[in-house]
Amino acid sequence: MRMNRMVVQVFSAALVAALWAGGGCAKKSEMVAPPDHVIAVKRASGPIVIDGVLDEAAWKKAARSGPFGFADGKGGSPLFRTEAVLLWDDTNLYIGFDVEDPDVWNGYTKDDEPIYDEEVVEFFANPQDDQREYYEFQVNPQNVHFDAFFTHHRSDLKKAVAWNGAWKSAVKVDGTRNKRDDIDKGYTVEISIPFSLFHAAGGKAPKPGSHWRADMFRFERPARRQIREAHAWSPTPNWDFHAMKDWGWIRFEK
Repeated sequence: MRMNRMVVQVFSAALVAALWAGGGCAKKSEMVAPPDHVIAVKRASGPIVIDGVLDEAAWKKAARSGPFGFADGKGGSPLFRTEAVLLWDDTNLYIGFDVEDPDVWNGYTKDDEPIYDEEVVEFFANPQDDQREYYEFQVNPQNVHFDAFFTHHRSDLKKAVAWNGAWKSAVKVDGTRNKRDDIDKGYTVEISIPFSLFHAAGGKAPKPGSHWRADMFRFERPARRQIREAHAWSPTPNWDFHAMKDWGWIRFEK
């Protein structure tokens, strides 16, 4: 189900400043994100079924990212819309992506193949907000997974990808995947990541009021390793999606 366009749920400048005082973390990054790169993530008001359809009542009340911009931060609006929506409960972080795409396709079909070279959505998280250890989760239109754990900025890729977590996702395509001669509307991705996977942060659910450094991306490609557009929730001007200093924050609400 397509998400309605909504105004991004953000904090005022005063609340962004107060975030540091209320987060319960002793040491935080010196960078302060602009207000549109802080999302207040609400608790899910009911169970979430991971089926790729964002139709539960909880999603209708969830925090939305607003339309993504270009990944490098250049001005203007992308040709196609990408939005994300987030929720949490005592067990999981939930992420939904709504992707407008007239040609939904993929080639890779096995987990941990380099699906980032094709069409994909991505979620990055540095739960400790220390710009050190961080996690990457990707899903392609066939619901193929890529996940990785990095010990520092772009640490050894082979070791990072050797880490595998038990998380769930589902994809719903509005159109015909891999039929390149027709016009699709796009696809939605629904993701559930257990907090127990985030071992660098203790493997426990965050406390209300705490926050994580995070970012979200989408590749729109006409062919493998070709880029028509790259979208980001919080832009990374140097085309380095792993640059944690450029990410935004997600704040966990009561």
